[in-house]
Amino acid sequence: MGIEYIDKTHARLVVSYGSKQNRVRRVKRITYKNKTDAKKQYDAFREEVERDFNVDRDMTVEGLLNWYIDRFERNGGKETTVRAYRTSAKPIISFFKGIKAHEVSLHMIDSFIASEVEIRSPKTIKNEVSLLNSTYKNAIRRGMLNQNPCEYCEIPKQSKPQIDILTLDQMRQFVDALDNTVIDFKVMCELALFCGLRKSEIYGLYSDEVGDSVTISRVRHHIKDKDIIQTPKTQTSARTIAVPRFIL
Repeated sequence: MGIEYIDKTHARLVVSYGSKQNRVRRVKRITYKNKTDAKKQYDAFREEVERDFNVDRDMTVEGLLNWYIDRFERNGGKETTVRAYRTSAKPIISFFKGIKAHEVSLHMIDSFIASEVEIRSPKTIKNEVSLLNSTYKNAIRRGMLNQNPCEYCEIPKQSKPQIDILTLDQMRQFVDALDNTVIDFKVMCELALFCGLRKSEIYGLYSDEVGDSVTISRVRHHIKDKDIIQTPKTQTSARTIAVPRFIL
């Protein structure tokens, strides 16, 4: 990115973003009526680049993880994901306390996984190693590190939980019992049971959005006395579902 001053009041930011097939550089120009606004945008861009690239190459594992999570948050990462990342980072930081990021080896990663097997589920361990793996990959892409010690580690396999499906009689009992509860709770249970909605998806609905079908466009989480409303985590989670007449 560069800045061009057009006249006494106007300025233009010039942004380069790759090149075409004939190797001609792609350039986009953004004109500002106020040179001060253009300069502020230019300075903000430079600060972001320097913050990402001028990172201490000898930083600890803790510093590297915090750098990655902070950067993810600054770039618009969802609050619930940021919270999950910080939770996953805690046991990693505790195990690798004081160790430089470039000193971590595959053997150390294996030792960390072995220490977690006794106290955490395979899914939790997978989340922790995935976070560490993504952090190293990101650092390598930015020239901060040369190798990823997580690349060949083996994560404990997850055993699929046994799912107990309600029998027809059990479902009748369950639905009949809902008649003795408050109407909001009854509706929530029926939406979950007959439409396959998750709790957070039900919490994100407004009553005027429910008709012959309902479109899932937001989810609501309640964490530490705070409501967090955001878009669904994946594209397939945003979907339209038919609603049975008896629920309407």
